[in-house]
Amino acid sequence: MPPPELFKYREDNLNTILTILNRGIWFSSPKKLNDPFDSLIKFEDKKVNKDSIWKQYQGYLERNKNLAMTLSKGQFDKLFEGDEPSCKLQKEVRDFVSTLHVARTEMGVLSLSEVSDDMRMWAHYSNEHKGVCFGVRPMNLVDIPLEELFSRTGLYEDLSTSIRKVGYFEAESIKNNAYELYAMCGLGGTPEIQQNVLFNMLSVKTSDWAYEKEWRIIRGRGNSMQGFTDEFLTSITFGLKTSEPIKRAIHNIVAFSFKKTIPIYQIIKDQNHPQLLRRKIDDSSDWWIKPYEE
Repeated sequence: MPPPELFKYREDNLNTILTILNRGIWFSSPKKLNDPFDSLIKFEDKKVNKDSIWKQYQGYLERNKNLAMTLSKGQFDKLFEGDEPSCKLQKEVRDFVSTLHVARTEMGVLSLSEVSDDMRMWAHYSNEHKGVCFGVRPMNLVDIPLEELFSRTGLYEDLSTSIRKVGYFEAESIKNNAYELYAMCGLGGTPEIQQNVLFNMLSVKTSDWAYEKEWRIIRGRGNSMQGFTDEFLTSITFGLKTSEPIKRAIHNIVAFSFKKTIPIYQIIKDQNHPQLLRRKIDDSSDWWIKPYEE
């Protein structure tokens, strides 16, 4: 289960204001994410390891012990010409990869973090500390069913939104070999199995990004807005340099249009250590009339 509260860093712009005014949050397409290596599928047809593919298929059989039909080692070997994939297997894998690519372009991803006081994230995602950070209740979105998905492929109908904790690994250990993925899915597999593999691919990043402590809500329609209820928003945190007009605009929208009180916080500097602290503020705070730091 994810933490009860996760955080979304935002810049100090109109889209941030519209997020709470219209109660809608943006799900990006995976290809629009800031990591250029996110969820890549590498199709390798020159370095195919037959033993590794068989091992992945055996893992699939272990995870699915009640299957009515499986391949024996002899039947599996017939998919190869010596140690090389047969023309038939090459075509099947290319079709499989094509299906995953289509699905990947259709997906929507909302990136969230476990932390609200990370200096790098305030710098990178909140316009050098001028933006805001929304606390959200992730399961409030995950419980919403989706419309039919992927009409072009006929796969993944009635897909439920998924939430995944991002795993961080050294670059050399991250492999999305098409043949191995095909075997992991049971040499193709059901739409549900393919969906799970795709979700896993969308939840892996290199260890360079580990400081973000990211969770992802994955749904079936990317580059689109998803509405949320008052219960989704759990807190608002202003950055070191968030301006007075941005603070007032957000405060007024929340005060007059939300049916519950939303806690509001200010990021400040720790006076003893080079780190940020998060402090709750009320209507009498001086931090409403000026940025914490100019």
